[in-house]
Amino acid sequence: MRRCVPTLHALLHKVLANRGNTIVLVVHSAGGFIGANAVPGLTLADRKSAGLPGGVINIIAIMATLVREAKLDQCSPFFESRGERLFVKDPEKTLVNDLSQDIAKPEWDRPPKYGPFLFDRVSSIYLIYKGNNATLVELQMTWAELAKSEIRECDAGHLVMLSQSRIVVDLIKDAVESVA
Repeated sequence: MRRCVPTLHALLHKVLANRGNTIVLVVHSAGGFIGANAVPGLTLADRKSAGLPGGVINIIAIMATLVREAKLDQCSPFFESRGERLFVKDPEKTLVNDLSQDIAKPEWDRPPKYGPFLFDRVSSIYLIYKGNNATLVELQMTWAELAKSEIRECDAGHLVMLSQSRIVVDLIKDAVESVA
């Protein structure tokens, strides 16, 4: 996952922002710390002050892990660490509890850290899943509040984009239209 941050940063910077695009970044689950770590220096405000075009104007966090200085395995009861890697405990119950699919057990590296200033420079919307067995609603609320996010709620499980895709589409559409 650590390799994902520089790759996403390069994509946002070289491909999207440098072309003058205003970016709404959508992140889900562990993608929250990957996306948040790719954004510093690429917010619309940062790039404008440097005389550069484009940049990230909004982050949509769909039950995303917005971890700051804490380790992910200390924040979420559904991870277990083995050496330097994190694994999801019982993914069928925590990640796909509202779907009939059988998926392989996912594995993630420990998340990198990012500064608390990020969410002072870019707005965010956080979708809290009340039916998510992977992360307690209280923890989701804490992450949303730390990011100073506008909060929206639904009753979906962890993979809302599959079980209730209309909610996600409408959320992205609202965010993009508010920027336009």
